[in-house]
Amino acid sequence: MHFVLALSAVILLVACTTEEAPSAETESQEISESDLSVGGQPSDGDIAALAAAGYRTVVNLRSFEEGDLDAERASVRQAGMTYVAIPFRSAKLLQDAHFDLGRQWLRDDTARPLYMHCASGNRVGALYIAFRVLDEGADFDQAVAEARSMGLRSDELVVRAKDYVSRHQR
Repeated sequence: MHFVLALSAVILLVACTTEEAPSAETESQEISESDLSVGGQPSDGDIAALAAAGYRTVVNLRSFEEGDLDAERASVRQAGMTYVAIPFRSAKLLQDAHFDLGRQWLRDDTARPLYMHCASGNRVGALYIAFRVLDEGADFDQAVAEARSMGLRSDELVVRAKDYVSRHQR
């Protein structure tokens, strides 16, 4: 599947908070296919735009310590979409269960169109790598390049994704 870096996709996330100080490489970027978008923290306006564009599901990877997940859940549900939380704050806390749940939602055609986010796209990248390699047959290095284009910065997350992929590849 060919993924396109979409700076002017369905939603341009201009009000993105980041896990680190913003830079040209980490400001809101989004990778999008017709029914899957991943990126940084959406605002209430972005959530409304997702709903207006026909999105069905928002998957949030941010942890409870990072913000008001209840407010985002309420906003997503009020907009008529399904809200899913798979919270983890760092590579050290990333477990197989996070990969498993993320892949489950990314594979679910009935959940699409789907938007998956963390604060900046960094953590999304790790789950995206596993999905692309294990579920779509992408080359690992290509999946990493795609994940980096959407905001993945952490080499430790790449190592965790590689370990997960190597233990789950058939």
